[in-house]
Amino acid sequence: MNLQTQRLNQQPLSAFKSIFTSLSPPEIYTLNGVYRAEFTGPLWLRKAAGPSLALAGLGGWWGKIFHFDLHLPGGRAIGIAGRPC
Repeated sequence: MNLQTQRLNQQPLSAFKSIFTSLSPPEIYTLNGVYRAEFTGPLWLRKAAGPSLALAGLGGWWGKIFHFDLHLPGGRAIGIAGRPC
């Protein structure tokens, strides 16, 4: 867990809307790669996240793969269930 995640985990749930809306969107082409999800927020929310995803049919969800090409319109974002190879 990195320092930013640790700081987010100390915030009350009510702080997340203003934190999220204050973020600047990244340049789309800087997102290429494989990203492992980290649940953030108060401990009760992090503990409920995995079981809640399973109840919603997303059990084992691991993260996302993003692929964007400067020469092609659009891009791809693929959800990963289970650890990628």
